[in-house]
This record gives sequence, C-alpha cells and structure tokens, in this order.
Amino acid sequence: MTIKATTLALPILALGTSALAQGIEYQSFGAGYSNLSTGGSDGSLFSLGGGLDYRSGGFVFNGSTGYLDLEDDITLTALDMRAGYFIVPQAAVYVGLDYIDVEGFDLTIYNIGGEYQFGPGAVGINLSEPDVSGAETITTVYGGYSVMPQLEMSLAITEVDGETGATFASDFDLGGSEFAATYMTSDGIDIFAVNGNYDLGNNFRVGGGYADFDGDVDLVSVSGGYEMRNDMWLDVSYGQASFSGGPDIDVLGFALSFETGRESLLVDRASTAQADALGVLGDVFAPMR
Repeated sequence: MTIKATTLALPILALGTSALAQGIEYQSFGAGYSNLSTGGSDGSLFSLGGGLDYRSGGFVFNGSTGYLDLEDDITLTALDMRAGYFIVPQAAVYVGLDYIDVEGFDLTIYNIGGEYQFGPGAVGINLSEPDVSGAETITTVYGGYSVMPQLEMSLAITEVDGETGATFASDFDLGGSEFAATYMTSDGIDIFAVNGNYDLGNNFRVGGGYADFDGDVDLVSVSGGYEMRNDMWLDVSYGQASFSGGPDIDVLGFALSFETGRESLLVDRASTAQADALGVLGDVFAPMR
C-alpha cells in the first residue's frame, strides 16, 4: 500500500465503536525507513503517512497526507482533501484541494467536480485551478469500471493549455494478496509502475515492484512481510534504483502499514491505486486529480 498519513488515521483507530468510527469507509497509515547505498556511501529515506474516507448520509470526506525526508536534506509534505455530497444516491458533487511543499516551495491546487456512479462503473469530471498567477485551469474527465468486485480499472484524460495527458490505474485486492498498476503519459513523459503482494498463508506474504520513469530511472524491488494483526503488515524489502548515465542505488527498506475498507468516490480510489503502484513515491506523483 502507499504511505499516506498517520496524523489522520491513528486517532481514528482509538475511536472504537463511536458514531464517527461507524461512518469510516476507508482508513490507512504507514511508516517506512530505507537505507540508500551507492559507491561506498549511505543515506536514508524516512516516510510517514495515511488516509481516511468518511461518509455520513449524503456527505463524504476524503483526506490524506504524506511526509518524506531524504537524509534530512530534502523534505516533502503532501496534503489532499475532498468534501462532497451525494445530491442523489448515484451522483455527487465535491470540492477539494491538493497541497505540496518541497523545501519551502509550495503549491496549492483547488478542485471542483462531480461524479456519477452506475452499478459497477462511474464517470466524472474535475476542474483544477493551481494557485499560481497565470496558470491555466486543468480539466480532467475520468471513468472507471469494476470488472469484478476485487478488480477496478480507471482512465483519466487531462487537458491543460492545449496539452493532453492520460492516466490509467488498476487495483486488484484479494485481501492478503493485492496488486496495483498505473501508466501515465503527459507532454512526452511516460511513467509506468506495478506493485503487489501475494499471500502465502500463515500471516506471511511476498511482494515485488517495478517502476520506469520515462526510461531515465528504473526501480525494482522484492519484499517479504508478516501480518502482525488484521490488515497490519511489517515488510522488509530490497531494491535497486538504476539511473541513465548514473550510479545504481541499493535500497534496504522496512515498512509498517495498515489499510482497510474502500473509498466512496472513484476519483479517490484511482488516486490510491496510482500511489500503491508507485510505492513510497506515490505521494509525489499520484495526486493528479
């Protein structure tokens, strides 16, 4: 799973059977530490995050946040929030914002949109307005379909200033076994990623992932995990990042994660599937709503 915000999810775990807890459709949290090694020198990457989806009657709220710290030199903070209302059982309207801060450079994007759900499918439109002088409005039309209850696929077409991009995401969840994939193309840049885990039984699983960033960076990893309690996993992973024209980086990682439920809106489920496929980098590339 992706690492999105303990600050949102941990308080919810303590609510037990309260009225708020009864309205929770989805929650996740995670924490990770990775040792980066190349050319005889070492570095570290710390990540923390989580997400929450809450629904009460026609009202729905989705929020997630993530934090990355690379060797105390580069820090990244991401926050995504969305509040919506189902005006009829199948149709919702919503507003939201995406915020990202990298070493003092921050960007806020305001969103407004609507979504119509029909049986196993959903379609929607989202308008995004970056808080930057002269920036163009980003228009996204998206749709998704559940081939089966455990497998959902989505496609989003984005247009901004005459440029068109596309994002595909899929999520296959069988409980202990789960797989996610995404492909993004925009302005001549292509990103592909797949990540998954296979349940071996007896609280053990194995996993792996691969990501390609426009042919310039390749990431590959393998992992093994143990389920400490229902839906809470401790994983150890080993991977390598290969850079075109640069040195390889070996990555040894440890991660604690928890995820349960299903988000109410397709726009949020698709974003989570993208982030899951991208692993720890999901909070950087996935909020393309």
